[in-house]
Amino acid sequence: LERYVGELGAALQRVGVTVTVVSKRTSPEQPDTEVFANGSRVRRYSPPSKRDPLFAIKYPATILRGATAALAEARADAGGAPTVIHGHFPVPMLSLARKAEPYLYTCHAPVYKEVISERQGSYTLPMPAQKAAVAGMRAAERLVFRRANRMITLSDFVRNEVAEVDP
Repeated sequence: LERYVGELGAALQRVGVTVTVVSKRTSPEQPDTEVFANGSRVRRYSPPSKRDPLFAIKYPATILRGATAALAEARADAGGAPTVIHGHFPVPMLSLARKAEPYLYTCHAPVYKEVISERQGSYTLPMPAQKAAVAGMRAAERLVFRRANRMITLSDFVRNEVAEVDP
């Protein structure tokens, strides 16, 4: 994912587009804002701690709040120029999907299928909550897919996976 975003950002920079990547912080040492030599920028927001017993409950609201604020900062970075918002994960895109704001979405794989296996025991998610978490993520993805102005999938396999969620 990092390579894909990096290459896409570099290509956009070469044709004169202001690039700001909005991402959740993956390490406490990462700054809120980072500007690279080519002029592209990263705006980060913090997810809740996986050590918090309420992590799974807090995650959607915390990510939505952080992504919404970082997206507003990214728009400001563009200085009023037309803005293309390009998302890769459904939860951060929910605020745009709910407002029917235009965005491009790249689907690498449906996240709802990975909610349980990807956590690898890194946070508490009681068995009864697992089914609800998967259903909630699938509903979020369906909305994000449906409301995207454009959708990119990286393979025919993923395109078929997307069609299972929302034809």
